[in-house]
Order: sequence, then C-alpha cells, then structure tokens
Amino acid sequence: MNQTGKFESWSNLQRQWVLLFSQPSGQCQMYNGCGNFSSCNAKNNPDACKCLPGFNRQRQINFGESSKVCARKSDSCETKDITFLNLTKVKVRSPGKEVPAGSEAECKSVCLNTCPPCQAYSYDARWSNRLHPACTIWTQDLLTLQEDAGQNSSISLSVRLLISDIAPTAKTCEPCGTTVIPYPLSTGQNCGDPLYFWLNCDTSEATGEVRFIMRKLGPKRVTEIDPGDRKLRTKLKIQTSVITKVKEFSSSHHLM
Repeated sequence: MNQTGKFESWSNLQRQWVLLFSQPSGQCQMYNGCGNFSSCNAKNNPDACKCLPGFNRQRQINFGESSKVCARKSDSCETKDITFLNLTKVKVRSPGKEVPAGSEAECKSVCLNTCPPCQAYSYDARWSNRLHPACTIWTQDLLTLQEDAGQNSSISLSVRLLISDIAPTAKTCEPCGTTVIPYPLSTGQNCGDPLYFWLNCDTSEATGEVRFIMRKLGPKRVTEIDPGDRKLRTKLKIQTSVITKVKEFSSSHHLM
C-alpha cells in the first residue's frame, strides 16, 4: 500500500506495479470528504456533495487559502421557530455526546435547551436497556454525513434548524431528505406551485430521494436542484449509457 491508499502488487510479467484496489474508494468514503454540515451520496456522482438544508456555501479563508464551506443561514440559541430535519440511514463520523433520556421527546428537549446550540440529536430505543443512553446529541460541527449507509453503520439523525431557513415562504415544500425543494417546485398538492407538481419524494428506502416525474420514462432520480441557476438535474440510463438531463424551472409554463 502506498501513501495514496492504493494497494498494488508488482508484476514480473508487466514489469510494473498493478493496482489491486484502493481506499477510500470514493469521495463519500473519505474523512469529511464534502466538509462540515454537508452530505455525500455516491449515487449522485459527480455531484455527490451538497450542503444540508438550512445551510449555504460560504467562502472561508484559512492561512491565506480560500475555500467554500457549508454554514448555517442563522445561528442562535433561540428555542422558538425551531424544527428538526429528520434524516434516516445516514452515517455520522463526528462523535456525539451521550445523555440520559427516557424517550425521544425528552432527547429532543435536551437538544433544544442546550447552548451553545445543539446541532442534532439521535434517539435509538434499542439502546434504552443497555449500558449507555439511547440519546446522543451533537454540539460540534457535523462532519460529512454519508447517505444510504449500510444498515449496521447508519442511524436516524434529527438536525436542528430554523423553520424560516428551510421554508422562506408559506407555500415552500419541506425538504426531501437532504434535498431542498425551492419554490415554485412542488412535491405535493399542498405546497409549491401546482404548475410545477412534477416531483415526488420517496422515503421508502433512503433518507429521501427526489424523483422527477416523466410521462414517457416514468420517475427518474434527481441528482441536484440548483436554486440559484433554477435548474434540476436527473440521470437517465439509456441502454448501457448514463446521461445527465437538465431541466429549468425559471419560466411559468409546465415542462413536459
């Protein structure tokens, strides 16, 4: 194994090093590969990284070098106007703090009343009779969350947010897992603009998968929604090829 994480074997026949396999196998396997308060989904390559709902990419300068990081839109110890973004089947790399709590409601209350602000909490009733508490809270920055993690390594996580940071208008749809649904896009009859009701939020198997409803091809997974450019991207598999299709939602007419 060399310094890049590649496992190689010398081939006398080829007179060179031959790659056997490498680790990490992708960006989502790297430690904090997308940065704090972000998520990584290998299914969305090359757009695997994105900020969690309620966070924006902001420019940060460290030791003279500029980089973009995900930061909260609002940060305070207020307990009003608070909601929790519920994520399932995610892997959290940053360690949390175990606290006593007899129920999820009590665990949530501990998070609400912890300042500096509790970033998130997780409650697993399976541990209620074990040696350590069922409630875990995070008061430090959350490192990259890995979506669709294996059953044995994943948890359900509730991330603390201000309602106004994820729903700027009364008609804005709730996030679908880690994906923000900007107005006028719609995932249901009671939110967004009815003319843009061409998205479906599927939470049956993953944290939340946004699908674009296409009349001829059926629902297709959305890999990215860019509110700034007002575009959404889907991946289509045509025979043996995978292509990315871009749809704009800046105009007022319904896209077919």
